[in-house]
Amino acid sequence: MPELDLIERWLQALFTDADGIKAGLRRGDAGKILPHTTENLESLVLPSKQLSSLERLSIYRNMYFSRLIEVMAEEFPTVQHLLSKELFGTIVTDYVSRYPSTHYSLTRLGSRFPAYLADDAIDLPEYEFAADVAMVERAMEDVFDAPHVEPIRFEDLVAIPTKRWSDVHLQTIPALRLMQLQYPVNNYITAVREKYQMDVPPLAPAYVAVYRHNYRVWRVDLDAQRFALLSALQRGESLGAALELCADLPGVDPAGLTEAIGAWFHEWTKVGLFCEAKFDT
Repeated sequence: MPELDLIERWLQALFTDADGIKAGLRRGDAGKILPHTTENLESLVLPSKQLSSLERLSIYRNMYFSRLIEVMAEEFPTVQHLLSKELFGTIVTDYVSRYPSTHYSLTRLGSRFPAYLADDAIDLPEYEFAADVAMVERAMEDVFDAPHVEPIRFEDLVAIPTKRWSDVHLQTIPALRLMQLQYPVNNYITAVREKYQMDVPPLAPAYVAVYRHNYRVWRVDLDAQRFALLSALQRGESLGAALELCADLPGVDPAGLTEAIGAWFHEWTKVGLFCEAKFDT
């Protein structure tokens, strides 16, 4: 009888093989760990009255992938809707075989899924749109689990002396993600989650913010100006530098920008997007 650690590694290799138990026995890590089991499987795994050794192992292998597909479907329901349940299961099986879970929590399982769809699944229908959808749905998961910090209020910003506004660095909360996308996916995600029909929108630049407020995750579309300003602040730029970047965007009227920023910051502080105001020493 092999040592227990070899048996455990052998079982893991078999259960995580995307092509099934038979394929795992013939090749791959399982065959390298315990090569003799290919011809003598019953010597290690006994059959039952109803099932062969292979069928018994297959039950656990199928349960492993079924559970991971279920987890991914909960995190990426719009991607599953777009691809179909069957194709989604096939794609997730390939994904978790390439990028197996290495963390005790399955909340990390889908962290590479948007990049996988964009780079490794280019034969899929609408793969670029699916990758953008996955990016937003993954951001929702990350934002939900992000640390909580106390936000600052609009009154705190107003109290900053006017002459120091250009020097202030506004730190965004950890539970904020800003994304520049190829497709406007936000309304499509809403349509799927609220169960009404919507066609895949045409290609067009889009900007989305995902954040947590009052223990709920929110998604909002941004225009290019708001996205540029928030992104610059999130990178650590001063407010003055961030406004200059925003003013340099094509078609931006600096006077109109000056008039708009007060309302923007009132809205952003209302939903708690900033947690600290710091100045260069």
